[in-house]
Amino acid sequence: MARKKSDIIDNKIQLNRAIMAKQLPILTLDSRWHMLFPEETKTPGIRKLEKQVNELLKRQGKLVQDAKELKNLKRKFMQEIVMNMNESTQKEEASRVKKLDSSQKYIKEINEKLIAVDDELEALPKMIRQVNQQLMIESVSICYSQLHANKQHITKLDAWITEMRNTLKERAVQKQEMEQVNANIYSYMHDMLGPQIMEIFDAEQRNL
Repeated sequence: MARKKSDIIDNKIQLNRAIMAKQLPILTLDSRWHMLFPEETKTPGIRKLEKQVNELLKRQGKLVQDAKELKNLKRKFMQEIVMNMNESTQKEEASRVKKLDSSQKYIKEINEKLIAVDDELEALPKMIRQVNQQLMIESVSICYSQLHANKQHITKLDAWITEMRNTLKERAVQKQEMEQVNANIYSYMHDMLGPQIMEIFDAEQRNL
């Protein structure tokens, strides 16, 4: 009995919710996922979502590196401020104040960039998780379609194997029967004609 369309939709919704509630590995970094989806078999939908996940991961890696570099640069300017805090002559004061102002300005700009980087880094894991879940949902849909197609093909192969097995049994019986007939014929001829004539007959048969 065919399932109702509404039942299929309900099951799909439940499946999607179950997948979204599960802690999943990043599929594009999972060797078993790549085994199930080699490059030549990927659908356009799989390729699109895979690309999105990889781009988000690449962006995350770049931001982590950017944050590290910004913090190192901030540390450098902080050290310059400390060095310029020492007492100086009146002649050096203007230069010292200028350097301090410049360092403080750079630190302020770095802090603003760090805030933006941290905000994006905080948002990225959720974005990666969401796209990764979509990729899993798409992957599961394709896997089940393949399972269904394979199951139908397996059923046909089972029927073919059963038919061939029966045919082999019939042919094996025929072979045994014909071998027995040949044995009976040869035995009769051997008894009737004797071994000398049969040797001549066998030699003639071998030359045919």
